[in-house]
Amino acid sequence: MWVLRAPLRAIDGFSRILLDDHEKQLDAVKAGGVKFYWTGAGTTDMAREGTMNLHTLVEKHGFKTSYKEIPGAHYWFLWRDFLGDYGSILFR
Repeated sequence: MWVLRAPLRAIDGFSRILLDDHEKQLDAVKAGGVKFYWTGAGTTDMAREGTMNLHTLVEKHGFKTSYKEIPGAHYWFLWRDFLGDYGSILFR
């Protein structure tokens, strides 16, 4: 999974190139038939800002999506909870 690291509110030239690339990737994912895009992060996760930015892009591209944030950092116990939540969505 890729994560957009550049804040959407402060786009410089290099970040604009990255954003354009991510948008092309999302277009390809949508064209591939993906109907739901799940995102999540911990409140102190090093990837929190990037995940929030990704979620914004996913919404912009018209995906059905959800974003979940729970207390914690980027470690297994956080992702274990997320896997349970995602699994319940996946196997409905």
